[in-house]
Amino acid sequence: ADDQSLMIIHGSNFNYPLGDVPDFQGTLTGLTVDGVPFSVDFLRSHAGAQIRLVPNPGTLGVALATVLFGGRRRRMRRRG
Repeated sequence: ADDQSLMIIHGSNFNYPLGDVPDFQGTLTGLTVDGVPFSVDFLRSHAGAQIRLVPNPGTLGVALATVLFGGRRRRMRRRG
């Protein structure tokens, strides 16, 4: 990543937490959106350059639905 660039990488099982990668250089591993494992060396040559890790779009929706509907089921059980 150079200058003021922003690289957004969708995937899962990254070796960094979701969000901005703090290191200027290293190796990023994880799974692509279609589940293929990857490992790539990276270098951020400028402090303004960012590499941002985000979950797969489908994964985020499923997680949110699970939280919303899972909580609703628990409440229904308590009432019944």
